[in-house]
Amino acid sequence: MANTVAFRSFGAKLKRGDGGSPETFQEIIGCGDIEGPDVKVSFEESTNHASAVVSGGFMEWIPSLKDGESVKCPVNWNPADPVHQGLQADFDSSRLVNFQEVFPTIPQATVAFSGYIESFRFKAPVKGLTQRELQIKVTGAVTITTS
Repeated sequence: MANTVAFRSFGAKLKRGDGGSPETFQEIIGCGDIEGPDVKVSFEESTNHASAVVSGGFMEWIPSLKDGESVKCPVNWNPADPVHQGLQADFDSSRLVNFQEVFPTIPQATVAFSGYIESFRFKAPVKGLTQRELQIKVTGAVTITTS
């Protein structure tokens, strides 16, 4: 019988840094399903005449650069919320911001990354909530720490 440990994701938080020293992170209130960062690695083809003979004619690849891609989440928008206002200001100024995604695991896991607000799209369905679809383009390293 397998010894499996699983944690529910309900209660995860996406936080925005204020850029201060020391930096303070505030929760982006009203986040729905958080997707990302979508960490992946690019590959460069390394096939050459000699390697193609050795590999039986198969292409060969080596890992290159890693990319955090994007973080996406719907936000129940409150135009009076200072963090929501900050996200808009970050978008307007193309400001690089530090973010944290905090998971309710044991021990608690925090994924840290920097990024730019790629889009902050309005969504106002007839039947539904007023939302903004937040998308953050990750730039640089994605780190995971536990506490």
